[in-house]
Amino acid sequence: MVDKLTYSEALLSAAFNSTSTICSITDLETGEFIDVNDAWISGTGWSREEAIGKTAIELNVWGSNANRARVIGALQEHGELKQYPGTYENREGEIRSIVIDAEIVEIGTKKLMFLAGVDVTERERVEAQLRQAQRLEAVGQLTGGIAHDLNTMLTVVLGQIDLTLDRDVPIEQFNDALSVIRRATERGSDLIQQLMIFSRRQTLRPRTINAGETVNNLKNLLERTLGGEISVATSVAPDTWDSNLDEGLLENALLNLALNSRDAMTQGGSLTISVDNQQLDEPTAQRFQVVGEDFIRIRVSDTGKGMDQATISNAFEPFFTTKPMGQGTGLGLSMVFGFVKQSGGHIEIDSELRVGTTVTIYLPRSAVSRAPEVKPPATENRLQGKSILVIEDSDELRNVVRLLLKSLGCEVYECEGLELTKPDGPIDLILSDVVLPGRKQGPDLVRDALVHFPEATVVYMSGYPRDRLTDADLTRSSDLLKKPFTRDELQQKLSQALSI
Repeated sequence: MVDKLTYSEALLSAAFNSTSTICSITDLETGEFIDVNDAWISGTGWSREEAIGKTAIELNVWGSNANRARVIGALQEHGELKQYPGTYENREGEIRSIVIDAEIVEIGTKKLMFLAGVDVTERERVEAQLRQAQRLEAVGQLTGGIAHDLNTMLTVVLGQIDLTLDRDVPIEQFNDALSVIRRATERGSDLIQQLMIFSRRQTLRPRTINAGETVNNLKNLLERTLGGEISVATSVAPDTWDSNLDEGLLENALLNLALNSRDAMTQGGSLTISVDNQQLDEPTAQRFQVVGEDFIRIRVSDTGKGMDQATISNAFEPFFTTKPMGQGTGLGLSMVFGFVKQSGGHIEIDSELRVGTTVTIYLPRSAVSRAPEVKPPATENRLQGKSILVIEDSDELRNVVRLLLKSLGCEVYECEGLELTKPDGPIDLILSDVVLPGRKQGPDLVRDALVHFPEATVVYMSGYPRDRLTDADLTRSSDLLKKPFTRDELQQKLSQALSI
């Protein structure tokens, strides 16, 4: 007859090895493996015989001593780990993502670490693909509205230019036309910057923001995107709390909700986005599966056709859509759901057929207040009498930059074409575009120029965001002049560079 101890050990061993969760028991101090389960063997590629008695460092399952030390340090600090993100390395050297649960168990004089982990590498890969597809869908929806506004602005610019080309135009009318052109081009620049937020590949880092301000700033963009048949209103309660969020993803989430509302209001209607503060009681927080009690509530309400209960229950599922074939990927709401959950919040849908839909988002209040914005002091013009080399492939832009620099008191040399022509005199600063046609890029020509003028300061200019620019020399530089720029911005950036 089997004794109780043997029976219990057999049950524990069966449970340990039958689970799909990666499990290991190690000596906390030395990292020596005491036991591993079948899922660990399958995930790492090491056999049980090869693992037991060896240390985690010898098998390199953590990839580095620092990675193991980080996990052990967090475990010792908190006593246990729940859903702790980490990485491990398999026998082939592939780095895999894992979510860890771990705790310390004392047996006699030894401290053992029991670790259970779920490999999330494939899930993260799919989520990244979904995020990119969702961004592309959002950009596609935006294209019509953005193109309409840009074409309107270009028409304004071209019309004002045609009017001012008449030599008999009074100086007052000429100045008014220039002011109109400037406002139109500045608005066009704002639109491009907003579009870049939605299309960029890198995920923006979370920071302390005010969701109410974000909603108010997004209103004009939504009005243009949704069309004149749908009215857009915002209602932001005073003194709304700050949140620690990725503002680009919040804007993207609100855009997707607005686009869904538009599709539900084929005959027109109204969209309302409201923001206020909410304190959740403990039962509600438990039901929402969130931590804390202070939340920012965002409600997106429309007067569309609404959804039935079956649709609501599937609304957050990836690729679920009620749109006709070719008119949507079904990714929008699933990505909104993912963003909210990853931000520590909750989202729910309330809808009634032929009445409308309200999507309510709860996002946690930030524990850190926003730092007050400090307007930088005006920079002294240090360009008077300086010699500047301009590297730019566009003849029109190079000519404008030359005239602007001359108006600031500079001696200007130009790099015509893609081959550097050595100036006769010394060069104090090199102002170079980054992306040029052909084999040589801006940083390549800058390096050629620095051979002749090693003391010259370098400032790059580009219409691309910094995260799209990978040249090592550029990414180490803090001086990036973003196109388009004004004369004041040109003067400030170059003066700052020369003052360092």
